[in-house]
Amino acid sequence: MISLKNNRTYPKYRVVWLVFVLTLWGGDALSETRPEKPCLGATIFPLFDLVRTIGGERFEVIQLLPSGRSEHLFDPAPRDIAKVKKCKAFFAIGLGLDPWVAKLAIASSGKKAASPRIVEVGVAGNPLPFRHTMPEAVRLLEEADSDRSAGGQRRGGAGAEALDPHVWLDPIRWEMVARRVQSELAAIDPDGTKGFSERTADFARLLNAVHLKFGGAAAKWKNSRVVTVHGAYGYFSLRYGVRIPAVLELIPGRQPSAKYMSLALATIRREQVPIVLAEPQIDQRTPRMIASETGARLVTVDPIGGVVPGETWESMMTRFFEVLSGALK
Repeated sequence: MISLKNNRTYPKYRVVWLVFVLTLWGGDALSETRPEKPCLGATIFPLFDLVRTIGGERFEVIQLLPSGRSEHLFDPAPRDIAKVKKCKAFFAIGLGLDPWVAKLAIASSGKKAASPRIVEVGVAGNPLPFRHTMPEAVRLLEEADSDRSAGGQRRGGAGAEALDPHVWLDPIRWEMVARRVQSELAAIDPDGTKGFSERTADFARLLNAVHLKFGGAAAKWKNSRVVTVHGAYGYFSLRYGVRIPAVLELIPGRQPSAKYMSLALATIRREQVPIVLAEPQIDQRTPRMIASETGARLVTVDPIGGVVPGETWESMMTRFFEVLSGALK
């Protein structure tokens, strides 16, 4: 018998007893590890934050677009492919915003593994053509681009008729997308349906509070005309009464012509547009030149986020709104 009074033998007795009890409780409790969470990818930061918010702890969610990069110009590198090899689905905005996700999905699958399923959710946000979200900028583009091609179509027409994918900048549309994400996650993981529903309801309440806050502040703006570096702000402008008479690059990747730039400068001067919006992900030489030529104030806003540690859609949008609102007061 082992004596409990013996200081040399007591520690050994305690260890043997602990192992025995744990074995009774859990079998292989000492070597047991938690099962790996299913992996999902999401193309841009706002969508990444939405998927992880609704998914909760049931998934590992990876942001596919590195923070600080342009969503329109991204080309996945081998290091981007390596980190998503275990993902079973990629969530994308679609609508022409993140077509590179298809290349990433194909490249991330092995010879025997199937490519991750691509789930495009932007269509749930009731997308509209650029012609509707930024009509003044589209008219200016077509005035500058009036030459017709051999097929009889305006060269600016395709971009003008394309659906505007920037639905996350409108809290009301983003709620529609959130509900689509909820249903897609429930299809992937039916056991988590209740939690997805509860978190979506919480997020919807947050979106409504953000919308009311923004709407109250926007009502006090004195001069809400801005010129933007690219066509990201159509839904935001519709929701909160911002006028966008010109966009320096309405169609992503297409440099403005000399004629268009001349018309844009004339428009800014004529309408006394006070603000030129630049973005950290896009070359700022052109917006700097426009601001210098017209006397407008250059303001840098980030419409996609993800560069601040601990950031969320709410904090990204709040920072974006406060910078813009401060310039428009």
